[in-house]
Amino acid sequence: MTTPRIASVVPVMASLLLLASCGDSGSDPVTPPAGLSLGSTSLTLQAGDTARVAVGGGTAPYGIRTAPSAAVAAAFLSGTTLAVAAVAPGSTSVVVEDASNPAQTATLQVTVAGQPPVSFAGQIQPIFNASCVGCHGGTAGLFLAAGQSYGSLVNVAAGTGACAGIPRVAPGNSAGSALYRRVSGTCSQRMPLGGTLAAAEIELIRRWIDEGAANN
Repeated sequence: MTTPRIASVVPVMASLLLLASCGDSGSDPVTPPAGLSLGSTSLTLQAGDTARVAVGGGTAPYGIRTAPSAAVAAAFLSGTTLAVAAVAPGSTSVVVEDASNPAQTATLQVTVAGQPPVSFAGQIQPIFNASCVGCHGGTAGLFLAAGQSYGSLVNVAAGTGACAGIPRVAPGNSAGSALYRRVSGTCSQRMPLGGTLAAAEIELIRRWIDEGAANN
C-alpha cells in the first residue's frame, strides 16, 4: 500500500515551506535619507544686510531651485551654507533642493524691512551739537542748540544768503530746504564754515527732511 509513503512526505514539505519563508528574500530595504532642512525657515533683514543659513539632511550636493526676487534679495549656496543678501524692502523666498530622486525641497522666506525713520533727537541734534552750535548756539538768527533747533528750522524762512526766503526745512522736500542745500554746498557757501559734514551726516539730514522732518 502507498498511503503511508504519501503521508510521510507531508511533514517534509511543510519543513521546506517554513525554511523558504525564513530565508533571505533579497537585499535589505533602503533607508530613505533624512529630510532636507534649513537652519531657519524665515529671515527678516535690513537692506544691505547678509545672513547665512545652514542646509542639512537630504542628499548632498544641494542647489537653489528657485532664486529670490532680484529686486529684494540675492542668494548664494556654497556647500552646506546658504547666504542671503538683502537688497531692498519687500518679501520673497528661496527654494533649496537636494540631489535625491525625486528631489526634496526646503523653503526660506525672506523679508527685507525698510530703514527705521531718522530720529531728530538721536541722530540730527548730535550733528548740530558737534558742528553747528559754535556759530548758531544763540546768535546769527539761527539757534541750533538742543531745545531750540527744531523751532528755528521747520517751516521758518532763511533770512540771509542765497537761500533767503526759502524754508530752512520744508518737510518732505530736502531739495527745497535751505538747511540741506547749505550743508551739501548747493546754496552759497557750504556749512559749517571752514569745514564740511561727513557724507553720512549729510545723508541723515536729507533723509530726515524727506521723511517729513518729525520732531522725534
